[in-house]
Amino acid sequence: LMSMVSLTVAPLLKDHKDYDHWEYGLIPTAIFVVLTLILGPMMNILTWDDPLANMVSGDAPEDMGKGSSSRSYEPLGLPTTGNRRNTVCKVIGRLLGGGGGVH
Repeated sequence: LMSMVSLTVAPLLKDHKDYDHWEYGLIPTAIFVVLTLILGPMMNILTWDDPLANMVSGDAPEDMGKGSSSRSYEPLGLPTTGNRRNTVCKVIGRLLGGGGGVH
């Protein structure tokens, strides 16, 4: 993918000197920094936290429902110990509306 991008962009940069229009590079950098700050500390998405942990245990996160019209937080009634693959399959199955599980 990177080679295709470089082959596509190279003709556009052919007649420019180094660091001409460097300020255009600040636009994607600013977008990257803003999205990182939003998805990291604010929304807790870019972290090492397990996103399915609360669904399996049934504990609602503290910020659940603030500013959103989400339905009530219900536990899935799954075991928290045992075969992890089976548990993950059951969670995915329940999220998709089926029974889930490995047979």
